[in-house]
Amino acid sequence: MSTAPSLLSQLIADISKKGTILEDYLTRNGLPQPSFKTSAPIDLAIPASEESLIVGPAEGLKWIGMTEIYLLTSLQILCHFNIAQSIPLGSPIAFNELAKKTSLNESLLAHYLHMASTHHYFYEPAPGFAAHTAGSRLLAEDEGYRACAWLRADIFFTACSKALETMTRFGGSAKPEEAPYAVAFGDVFFAHLEKEPWRREKFAHSMKAMTSGSEVEEIAVVYDWGSVEEGGLVVDIGGGMAHISAAIATAHPHLHFLIQDLPSLADQANTHIASRSGPKASHLTFHPHDFFTPQPAIARNAAVYVLRNILHDWSDAHCQQILAHIVDAMGPKSRVVIVDVVVPEPGTLGMYEEAQMRTLDLTMWALFAARERSMEDWEGLLKVVDERLGVLKVVEPPRMRRYAVMEVGLLGEGVGGMEARPI
Repeated sequence: MSTAPSLLSQLIADISKKGTILEDYLTRNGLPQPSFKTSAPIDLAIPASEESLIVGPAEGLKWIGMTEIYLLTSLQILCHFNIAQSIPLGSPIAFNELAKKTSLNESLLAHYLHMASTHHYFYEPAPGFAAHTAGSRLLAEDEGYRACAWLRADIFFTACSKALETMTRFGGSAKPEEAPYAVAFGDVFFAHLEKEPWRREKFAHSMKAMTSGSEVEEIAVVYDWGSVEEGGLVVDIGGGMAHISAAIATAHPHLHFLIQDLPSLADQANTHIASRSGPKASHLTFHPHDFFTPQPAIARNAAVYVLRNILHDWSDAHCQQILAHIVDAMGPKSRVVIVDVVVPEPGTLGMYEEAQMRTLDLTMWALFAARERSMEDWEGLLKVVDERLGVLKVVEPPRMRRYAVMEVGLLGEGVGGMEARPI
């Protein structure tokens, strides 16, 4: 008995079919092949009837960013009014009923649902009815992913709208108070979150979602935590709600963890720690600490200091302060494990991954007047802090893609802890 082709097979066949139609049209009409070269035509003059898969630069510039802007707006509005949670998971709901249920204008609600559905968040199984897709179900069930959608519209979009003004006023300043975010909101990022607890909570939930799944699991296994001595102390600097430490503790219960972050996160972190089963919770301790100040006595001579996605939030000058306090607290065999982006040379990634990398880089500038770093940048930063400080080993976990795990130590002291793998 034959089986129906998979969705992926159907997509491949459809692209091939339409590509053949497009190439035939170009050949029959003596039109040039599409190209990104400066000599390429700005308008390909391909009618919609030819089912084209491409547009020329003129048509592209007409619409560039437009769909993304209104997709973000739609998701922000739909998440704010709890639309995903208001649609039953197992059956559709009429637009008018959904509007009454959420006290929203039915026409506007339909407009934003239709926009979101163009990117497969919700769909319309019959005229005037809304139902869930896999993406909208995630919004309904996971607070972290709802917070991710909010983060893009409320924070990223607002900050980016001030990028031109910021560059005009401050040039290439590396001061957080002169970042686009500060220009947009009137305060630096983390100080602003401290003043608005609801934003701080949403940001924490979004960061948890961003680090859930395979990334957390890989951090727990890619570094040789088993080589750390029994009862060894791991200091998770800027560890937030303790989800990274908790994952490592699950895989390596012989270790103890000190999670450092601002006092405002203590309740959330302690709640997460208390939810852990077995002895793991007793190995996790939250300790309020500002990493711009010297490490406390309890954190001195630790086996490992972890900095996950911390340093890319700060300029070189700020990073030097953070690292200097760690170096001062390190023992001769202490290690610093930096989990962060390592920017490759331009053109070495596929276009999709390259766009993600550049997005991360510009996000750091928009929020913090900071940046992502190449391996050369990382090595230079470490040497400025202390001539003895250097990268001992580097590993790029296969599923973490943009991130690398760097083991850093005082050169000539102690031994390394994981196998090298070039990135």
